[in-house]
Amino acid sequence: MEIIVTEAAANRGWIVKLGACDVPFRSRADAGLFVERLQERLHAPHDLPLAQSHTPVTQEAQHHS
Repeated sequence: MEIIVTEAAANRGWIVKLGACDVPFRSRADAGLFVERLQERLHAPHDLPLAQSHTPVTQEAQHHS
């Protein structure tokens, strides 16, 4: 994910661009803190749930020849 910090037009704050999403902030410091925390979370280890048996959502289709 590309993360870019830019100044908003007419000195109206700062914008953090996350792909196609823009997140506005009042100050560069606030934008920087957001980016720092976001990057920490993106790079943190994530445990995936173990695959266990599950109940099918739909019944199996019966095909007739």
